[in-house]
Amino acid sequence: MFARRWSFLAPFLLFNLICTGVLYALFGQFEIPFGTQQLATVAYFLVLGIGLHTWQGSALDTDPKLSVQRYMTGMVLKMLLTLLVLLVAIVKMPKVDVVAFVLPFIGFYLANLAFSTVRFSALLRQRKP
Repeated sequence: MFARRWSFLAPFLLFNLICTGVLYALFGQFEIPFGTQQLATVAYFLVLGIGLHTWQGSALDTDPKLSVQRYMTGMVLKMLLTLLVLLVAIVKMPKVDVVAFVLPFIGFYLANLAFSTVRFSALLRQRKP
C-alpha cells in the first residue's frame, strides 16, 4: 500500500520538472527574466499537488467511492485556492509583473489539472476487473 500511495511522486515530479523547463525556455525565448515569482508558482503547484495526490490516493485501496469524492473535493479546493492566490497576486503585485506571473500560473494550473485527471482515471481503470 505504501508503494502504491507514493507511486505518483516520480511521474509527478518529472512532469513538473518538464513543465518548469518549458517555462524557463519560453521565458528565455521572449527575453523575460525567470525569477522568484515563477519559482513560487512551481513550488505552489508541487506542494499542492503532492498533498492532494497523497490524500486522494490514500482512499483508493480501501474505498473507491471515497477516493472519487476526495478527487472531486481536491479539484474544487485547488481551483478556489488558485483563484484566491491569483486575486491576491493581481491586487498586490506591480502591474508590470502581473502578466509574467499570471500566464505561467494559469498554464501550470491547467497542466497539473490534466496530469491529475489522467492519473486518477488510469488508477480507477486499473481497479476495474
